[in-house]
Amino acid sequence: MVKKHIFIDCLLFILIAVAGAFFFQFVRGSLAVEKKVDLQALQANALIEEVGQAKEENRILYEKLLEAKTQLDLLKNTTSEFDVEAAPAVFTPSVAEEILKVPRPKILPDLPGTTNFLVVGQHKKLADTIMIAAVNMAAQKITLISLPRDLVVNGRKINEYLSLYGPEMLRQKVEYVSSIPLHHTVVLNFEAFEAIIDALGGIDVNVERTIYDPLYPNEIGGYTVYSIDAGSHHLSGAEALQYARSRHSTSDFDRAKRQQQILTAVQERVLNFDFLSNAGALKNLFSALANSMETDLSLDEIISYAQSLRSFSVASGNVISTENFLYSSANIGGQYILLPRNGNWTKIQRYIREILG
Repeated sequence: MVKKHIFIDCLLFILIAVAGAFFFQFVRGSLAVEKKVDLQALQANALIEEVGQAKEENRILYEKLLEAKTQLDLLKNTTSEFDVEAAPAVFTPSVAEEILKVPRPKILPDLPGTTNFLVVGQHKKLADTIMIAAVNMAAQKITLISLPRDLVVNGRKINEYLSLYGPEMLRQKVEYVSSIPLHHTVVLNFEAFEAIIDALGGIDVNVERTIYDPLYPNEIGGYTVYSIDAGSHHLSGAEALQYARSRHSTSDFDRAKRQQQILTAVQERVLNFDFLSNAGALKNLFSALANSMETDLSLDEIISYAQSLRSFSVASGNVISTENFLYSSANIGGQYILLPRNGNWTKIQRYIREILG
């Protein structure tokens, strides 16, 4: 009877997996077409907007040049002792090129045996969470590295590239900063985040210190109070999302550490989860991924990685922040932004290479 029961459980699992795979691919295919159309529309609108901004900036620059030329002509007409034409050139084209030249970091070759994933948490089309998950197959280790959403790359906040140009452009910008190749991209919205954790029956986390946030967004244009005491907690999907997003009583960098903590807790939950006895959870997991995830991974690859990575060790706590490589500032609109110290990404790239070994 025991063998028969095990056989039935295995058969049930296989049937559910096959049905889930079919459902996932069908829904994913239809969603992909819709997302492609939406993305093309977003890219067109963004391009129109940037062309308009460029035209306005060129007009302003032209007016300034005319004003400067007028002042120079006036100076030449009124000053006989100073020969403007014979004056040494202090701003030659070669000097201008040197000043305007921006070093472009090269994407270095793959680290042996390492596959790098860009993991993005999406909220209202912006990238709310940006994380690199570097998987070293030989060492059976996953290294998590978080980049802040307010980091400015090529004149724009990095989290805006997802909404304006899509996941591929965001991937390129993260490669630009990190100088490592990103082989796969996974974009999850908040609904998928909650559904995955609920499908697993929740996660266990240890809260290092009490959090009291009176300005947690309530998604209807206002705020609510979020609080959690220090200590061990079992969190549902909604509770885990609050724990991951709260930042007003701590910082964006503490928030990034908590997000890495949650990802580690999910991995631990998957490691010990009995899918054969929870067929409904498997179905809910497939539904959550099909409707709320955008990735270049196939279903077979997702299943393969889930099976092989669930027992790997996780190195977390690696957050690019003002405590190490960044400084805070404000753009011309008064928005809070983050910039690399010394004006380049070299130290960040060296740090990432060192921790990846």
